[in-house]
Amino acid sequence: MKVELIADLKGHGAPIYDIQLLNDILYSASSDKMLASWSTDTNEPHPFSVKAEAGIYCFDISESRLQIGCSSGSLNVIDLVNKKELRNFKIHKKGVYLIHRITELDLLVTGGGDGVLNFFQHSSMELIRSMKVSTLKIRSAYYSSNEGQLYIGCGEGLIRIFELDYFNEVKSFKASEESVNVIVKHPTKPVIISSGKDGYIHFWKENIHTKIRSIAAHNMTIYALQFNPKGDKCVSVSRDKSVKVWDSETFDMVEKLERIGHKGHTHSVNSLAWINSSEFYTAGDDRIIKRWKILN
Repeated sequence: MKVELIADLKGHGAPIYDIQLLNDILYSASSDKMLASWSTDTNEPHPFSVKAEAGIYCFDISESRLQIGCSSGSLNVIDLVNKKELRNFKIHKKGVYLIHRITELDLLVTGGGDGVLNFFQHSSMELIRSMKVSTLKIRSAYYSSNEGQLYIGCGEGLIRIFELDYFNEVKSFKASEESVNVIVKHPTKPVIISSGKDGYIHFWKENIHTKIRSIAAHNMTIYALQFNPKGDKCVSVSRDKSVKVWDSETFDMVEKLERIGHKGHTHSVNSLAWINSSEFYTAGDDRIIKRWKILN
């Protein structure tokens, strides 16, 4: 298997922290305070952009609404249908590192550098509950629709699990000695996967949360890990400047993308987004978005 660099997308003036795909448009957020957009057909800039009040750490976008989390601790909510700002308010004492939308429950969850977890009714943006659950940053969340529970990854290495009727914590377990930056469900197995600052990928039996396996995946912090739509490949990105492609069944590494040999990133890689089952984007501190294609 070979992975080929298709394009470099340049335009941001500072590190890129989050990228997401919606309707063939790639959106990117940077500490240059800009949320930009790019056509996946041409890999050229798309007309839509938003300037925030501070650097952007994370965002959530749908066809009707955009939520932007800033380094200032503010959340900017924009109505994309009527093209107007709905809310711009400070929700954390430190930066907003997590925005997680649960559409079927009309919930929006935010996590901050202050260790606070907020639950909002998404439609009205009314705050339902706010609680301090960590002494460090909150960066990751996974909603299990089967269990009706929300998994939250905390800076001290804990995964805390909440029921969503009354937003009470029902369980917690030590997932790492350091920050849990990623929590995802395996696409075909009853397995929860976590990763983060320790550079490992950890595998947990669903519901029981006993460890099945750990892989020393990267030399430094893992910031993102995602499966492709087909579910047969997985990509992880890291502060060690590398991008790794994994076989989803065995979790054997099938390709490592670096600056030398692949024209990869020169600085920390912070985010990724799949276009389809063979193409994906990565972005990081070098201010570049790279488009990759897996060749058989």
